[in-house]
Amino acid sequence: FRVFLALMYSSSGLDDEARKQAHLVTATGLPDDLYWLGGRCWQAELAYRYDDRDQAQELLGLLEPHAWVAVGSPMPFPSPSVAHHMGLLAATLGRYDEAQAHFTRAAGIHERLGSPNWLARTRMEWAAMLLRRRDAGDTDRARDLLDQALATAVGLGLGGVERRCRRL
Repeated sequence: FRVFLALMYSSSGLDDEARKQAHLVTATGLPDDLYWLGGRCWQAELAYRYDDRDQAQELLGLLEPHAWVAVGSPMPFPSPSVAHHMGLLAATLGRYDEAQAHFTRAAGIHERLGSPNWLARTRMEWAAMLLRRRDAGDTDRARDLLDQALATAVGLGLGGVERRCRRL
């Protein structure tokens, strides 16, 4: 659960602590158990937040065989798709077309699972990627994705998603 702790530190603005925990995870590795896939996805989130291209490259390869599934969890809440995290990693590496393909897949998975919270997050990160890429039509598409993500965030009370959508 050290990787989850790192993510919580990062979400709380405690970047030094987050980086320390993330480094320990990288140094010691993750056990090959029930939580391996979720742990790798949370590592992907950290690599994205801290623009760790080396970690992103490694994790993208590890997650590839799981691109079509959602992360299993014993908790009673919707789980993210692996494709969402692969989109974050591809965006970190500047592989924007690949990121778009992953975000498209993730959105479909979240729609089929009935997971509006993760669909909102995917749309938000997809929009952020489009705003970095800046190809023709990307700004308009990003605006549409952000409008959808923001509406969901407001409706579900996802304060962090709402604030980030507004900043973007």
